[in-house]
Amino acid sequence: MRLTQLTLGPTVALSLIFACTVAGIRKNPPSGDGDDTSPVGEGGLGGQGDQSSDHNATDDGDGDGDEQGSGGAQSAGPSGCAPGTAVSGVTASGETICSDCEEGEYCAGGDADAAPCEDGTWDHDSNPTTECVAWAECEPGEYVETPGRATNDRECTTCEDGYSNDKNAEDCTDWTSCEAGQYVLDPGSTTTDRSCDDCATGFTENENQKTCTEWSRCSGPTTKDGASTEDATCTAALAVTGGASHTCALFAGGAVWCWGSNQNGQVGISGTDDQALSRPVPGLSGVSQLDAGMNGSCALTGGSIKCWGSTGGLSATTLQGISGIADATSVASGANHSCAALEDGRVKCWGSNAYNQLTGSGDSTTPRLVTISGILEGVTVVSSSYYHTCALGSDLSVSCWGRNNTSQIGTTLFDATTDVISNASSIALGEGGTCVTRTGGVVCWGAYNAGENSSQRAVPDISGAVQVVGGKSHWCVLLDDGSVKCWGTQTYGELGNGTTGSSWMPVTVSNLEGVVTLGAGDNHTCAIVETGDVYCWGRNNDGQLGDGTKANRTTPVKVLAAE
Repeated sequence: MRLTQLTLGPTVALSLIFACTVAGIRKNPPSGDGDDTSPVGEGGLGGQGDQSSDHNATDDGDGDGDEQGSGGAQSAGPSGCAPGTAVSGVTASGETICSDCEEGEYCAGGDADAAPCEDGTWDHDSNPTTECVAWAECEPGEYVETPGRATNDRECTTCEDGYSNDKNAEDCTDWTSCEAGQYVLDPGSTTTDRSCDDCATGFTENENQKTCTEWSRCSGPTTKDGASTEDATCTAALAVTGGASHTCALFAGGAVWCWGSNQNGQVGISGTDDQALSRPVPGLSGVSQLDAGMNGSCALTGGSIKCWGSTGGLSATTLQGISGIADATSVASGANHSCAALEDGRVKCWGSNAYNQLTGSGDSTTPRLVTISGILEGVTVVSSSYYHTCALGSDLSVSCWGRNNTSQIGTTLFDATTDVISNASSIALGEGGTCVTRTGGVVCWGAYNAGENSSQRAVPDISGAVQVVGGKSHWCVLLDDGSVKCWGTQTYGELGNGTTGSSWMPVTVSNLEGVVTLGAGDNHTCAIVETGDVYCWGRNNDGQLGDGTKANRTTPVKVLAAE
């Protein structure tokens, strides 16, 4: 290395030592050409700025060594680079060059290099003098909407249709789907999965149902049991009939189910306990028509007749066939007598004859022909009440016989009369009155209304009548729009209009539509609707409404089968 000798005075030497100390001039390494002597003539004795054309250094001529380069580069200070800048190079004269840090970096200054924000941190304020901070944490129940980088924070969004139970989850996991046949046991949350359970006593048809729908309770037999994915299918009721305090219904396929009082075996099962739910009559099948009397019932099976309970002068808790009849087309039961229409149009009756219910003389447990001014012929349907019976002929004429204390048979005679009325389409008997449907209206005679006990009269406010039925002292008519109107004495809700007050003008039964046929007992009424279910209302002291209770009902309730 070549040395150049300089002779300096004491003052100059001290000045040079001080200037070097303040400026922090660092000695350059050897250049390799043997010339390590720096010129001192330009810019005074202080630290020199970068004079190279690459950095466009500008000497401010004040000799203090603070010359700045353009483009963010500057000379290092006495303690190195300032915070927010970092060493980016060295000038030809050996000075350290400092440059501004970029977004996403942290620069502590001094001799430290630019430090990019580490993974998991970011430049939160775009200020390189402050340290990078940690990304936001996405909690369970959230997912990472935008990943964190050195220049932006991690962004989190709450799960909407699923869940996450880890921090910083990339996505939410979809909730488990509860399939048909299951229900949602726990709906799930943003942090937990949905849980499901199988339906045990009901069904679901769609995914993710909150509850299982209970299987339909049938009024009688079940065609198909319910499953976890489908409802039970009920066998449709075809006809319903009521006695004093029991009810029976005929179902498709010929089965008969009964409910209510069983004191005389009228429900058809052993014992005498009342039955508030419907039950099948054992051993009875293939039934085409039936009718309930006061304390018993009779059914038509292939031309033969089988009865149970107390009816027709007979008392049996099990089925009893009626001898001497094999060609019946219709059967009816009263308080203590029964009658049947035969294929040849004649009528046979049996039981008590106290009020000429059988015609002729004396009681009879064996069916005998009814004679009214000769043999009654051309009959298609018979209907009985307490102590009288009426027959509908093939010519739509009506003939009645039996008790006549209130002119219920349509004549002042005790015996009977034929051709009481013509052009009738259905018959209904109460204890002291008789009604028929005729040309869309209803005509009655006897004690069918307050103060009425003689001549035939049309019931007001009735049109479109299809069928009429009678209880002890109330009446109901089915109209062609599927609605029902009732009138007469009401103590227990027999009229079905939500009250217990009697009405001699027809009132509409509440909450009932789509009715296809009616039946009546002493103080209760029943209807079959389009679905094949049975609904009843009125007195229920012995369970004759079949809803599982003994509470009277002023509006219809569904009959339920025993499970």
